[in-house]
Amino acid sequence: MFFDCDLVKPDGGIIPKRTNLAALFNIAGTDDTPGAGVTIWAGWHVLESIPEDVNQFTISVAVKDWAGREDFDQMKVQVTTGAKIAESGQALTPAPSAVSGDRVDDTDGPQVTMIAPRIPSSVSTGPLTSPTPPTNASLFFIQVSAVDRTRAGIGVNENGEGKPDAMRGTIVDPTQSSIGPNRFVPGLYVSFDVPLLQPNGNIIIAGGNLAPVFNIAGSEVEPSGLVRSTFGWVVGGSLLMPAGKTSVTIKSSVTDNNGKTGSATSVVQISPVVNGQELTPNN
Repeated sequence: MFFDCDLVKPDGGIIPKRTNLAALFNIAGTDDTPGAGVTIWAGWHVLESIPEDVNQFTISVAVKDWAGREDFDQMKVQVTTGAKIAESGQALTPAPSAVSGDRVDDTDGPQVTMIAPRIPSSVSTGPLTSPTPPTNASLFFIQVSAVDRTRAGIGVNENGEGKPDAMRGTIVDPTQSSIGPNRFVPGLYVSFDVPLLQPNGNIIIAGGNLAPVFNIAGSEVEPSGLVRSTFGWVVGGSLLMPAGKTSVTIKSSVTDNNGKTGSATSVVQISPVVNGQELTPNN
């Protein structure tokens, strides 16, 4: 994956254009697509900057499988400037603060979509190894996107400001698991209708807020001028499935700074492949 322009690193160094940027991706997950194939998701929160003289660039990506088959795609991206919108994706959203509201959908709440898993794909439950699941139990990828329809603001600290430099670029807020909202994005609430057993032995109950374990976030400007914020998480651990249950319901809701909420719900089937890691070969 490469850009057709240089990138400026946070330390001021330059990544030359057409450099393969795949090594910078943070997270990945796979769901079990009907038929012979699978869907692989990869996420990267870009901390680098676009040079000042660039007002448009192209992102190109190619993927090749073990049989040598390859596909390719491109996307042109416009660059906003400080005079027009903001100088960074972080500046597109207000700083996070406690949100009000009842988390019930409002007609003028954020427009929420769940991009991954891709329906009608199925997902892995994770191997249940007592007392904790193995740390290599990668289940599947979740990506939630929200458009701030009323420009009320959706508070996000997407670059992890306040964390040590080694932890910047992530919104993980692990001390909040099973306790409260993700302090880097308080308006996000994601839940399963089954408990999740984390690799550290912690159990997030069915209906509990999974937002604190989300990995990355980023914001962009829609052609309409509205801001879209997107959140990604590769699920680790194991789903504690009741006997006979063959699906998991995932609900994602986002509340803006005016207390208005929008949500999306997906029902995904369970794959016969227990560990999502096993849906793909080792590299």
